[in-house]
Amino acid sequence: MSSSSMISLDAVKNLGFSADELAEIDTHATEGAVDLWKISSTLEELPQR
Repeated sequence: MSSSSMISLDAVKNLGFSADELAEIDTHATEGAVDLWKISSTLEELPQR
Protein backbone atom coordinates (compact mmCIF):
# COMPACT_ATOMS: atom_id res chain seq x y z
CA MET A 1 0.00 0.00 0.00
CA SER A 2 1.43 3.35 -0.96
CA SER A 3 1.69 6.15 1.58
CA SER A 4 -0.75 8.28 -0.44
CA SER A 5 -3.50 5.68 -0.04
CA MET A 6 -3.00 5.12 3.68
CA ILE A 7 -5.37 6.76 6.14
CA SER A 8 -3.71 9.02 8.69
CA LEU A 9 -5.12 9.86 12.08
CA ASP A 10 -2.60 12.64 12.66
CA ALA A 11 -5.41 15.18 12.32
CA VAL A 12 -6.77 14.19 15.73
CA LYS A 13 -3.54 15.34 17.34
CA ASN A 14 -4.60 18.97 16.88
CA LEU A 15 -8.29 19.54 17.51
CA GLY A 16 -7.95 23.19 18.45
CA PHE A 17 -9.27 25.58 15.82
CA SER A 18 -8.91 29.33 15.62
CA ALA A 19 -11.96 31.56 15.19
CA ASP A 20 -10.99 32.08 11.54
CA GLU A 21 -10.71 28.33 10.95
CA LEU A 22 -14.11 27.71 12.57
CA ALA A 23 -15.65 30.46 10.45
CA GLU A 24 -14.24 28.81 7.32
CA ILE A 25 -15.60 25.42 8.38
CA ASP A 26 -19.02 26.98 8.98
CA THR A 27 -19.14 28.20 5.38
CA HIS A 28 -18.98 24.55 4.23
CA ALA A 29 -21.02 22.90 6.99
CA THR A 30 -24.61 22.91 5.82
CA GLU A 31 -27.42 20.47 6.41
CA GLY A 32 -28.29 20.28 2.74
CA ALA A 33 -32.05 20.38 3.40
CA VAL A 34 -31.90 17.12 5.36
CA ASP A 35 -34.54 16.93 8.06
CA LEU A 36 -33.61 14.02 10.33
CA TRP A 37 -36.78 14.46 12.37
CA LYS A 38 -39.32 14.91 9.56
CA ILE A 39 -41.03 11.54 9.93
CA SER A 40 -40.97 11.39 13.72
CA SER A 41 -42.22 14.97 14.05
CA THR A 42 -45.30 14.19 11.95
CA LEU A 43 -46.32 11.01 13.79
CA GLU A 44 -49.27 11.35 16.08
CA GLU A 45 -48.48 8.10 17.88
CA LEU A 46 -45.88 5.39 17.69
CA PRO A 47 -46.60 2.52 15.30
CA GLN A 48 -47.72 -0.66 17.04
CA ARG A 49 -45.60 -3.76 16.68
